[in-house]
Amino acid sequence: MELIKITWQTFNDGDNDEFNATYLNIKSVILKLENILLNSGIKIVLEKKLLPGIKNGENISSLNRVFIDGEPIKTILKNIPYEDKDEIPEHVIISAIFAKVREKMNLGNIYARTGP
Repeated sequence: MELIKITWQTFNDGDNDEFNATYLNIKSVILKLENILLNSGIKIVLEKKLLPGIKNGENISSLNRVFIDGEPIKTILKNIPYEDKDEIPEHVIISAIFAKVREKMNLGNIYARTGP
């Protein structure tokens, strides 16, 4: 069985609604996709990586990030506009997961046009 590991990186202490929304979006995506992917031999696992709290002047851009198999979503989906510090929507997470599924199943770009 293949694994897809989703890592949510945050300093979240439970008080930030935007960051909680990203976590809830990840959980919702997993619930929606886990049976579909299990039927294809792929299991999704979630890791929550808590960072220490921010200090004055620290860059918060790394405090609400999602990685799929160790790769940031921004790298997987170069053309999807969102900021790491904002809520990461479900459709972005789903798109990144399916990009990794295509990669694991060696499907390449199944949407590429062929022919004239």
